[in-house]
Amino acid sequence: MTSVASYRGTARPDNECNLVRFDQRARWSPRGRRMQAVYTAYLMGEIQDTGTSLISKANSLVQQFSLDYGDFTYTIDGVATPHFLTNNNSVSGVKVMYRSWSRGDAAELATKRTYSIVLQATYDDAIDNIVFWQENLKYIGNTGPSYEVINTFNGPYFALTANSTPQRIIQYGRAVGYTAYPLPPGSYFPANEHLELREVDLGSGQNQGQGARFFTTTWKYVHTLSTPQETIPQTL
Repeated sequence: MTSVASYRGTARPDNECNLVRFDQRARWSPRGRRMQAVYTAYLMGEIQDTGTSLISKANSLVQQFSLDYGDFTYTIDGVATPHFLTNNNSVSGVKVMYRSWSRGDAAELATKRTYSIVLQATYDDAIDNIVFWQENLKYIGNTGPSYEVINTFNGPYFALTANSTPQRIIQYGRAVGYTAYPLPPGSYFPANEHLELREVDLGSGQNQGQGARFFTTTWKYVHTLSTPQETIPQTL
């Protein structure tokens, strides 16, 4: 049986580099939804030779795995296995996460050189666009009367200034979209909104290596009402 590991279009010699482990790990959003899939390939190999030829082969290995953003494949007797990492459709790109000359016995650098390499790539796996959602409603007042406190020689005096007052409701929130900006929910009291005070803020996405993800939208609506109202914010 012949196994061949290839990275960045260059195949390692037959049976030199073995895939000893291959993991798939889910990454979840703050809403508990599947968001990304992280694939990790663990390689272990042994270069065999002597003298300067061994050093030259070791240097060639270092050069090959010193760069990110390459495809990784693994074949058995010429048949491709399902354990591979493709760079183009990865949001992070294929990264060389770890490289080690993992042993130090007497034969190392004499007749052989043992190494370990870890490759990793992150792929989109989101089931919906909303990664994070938080909305708040702030109630200021309840249309009750207002008083003015006047300090006098005999103590404070409470003077009624109005039999009723307006209620102020401020609706604000923040949402993060995986591949696109989330839309604000809109005002819960559109007839009472101060449109001149509406705020919508779009934050830049975060570069993940080969593409931007996590686009932030924040919003704020200010309302004034003469009759007290109460509702609850939307939960997504």
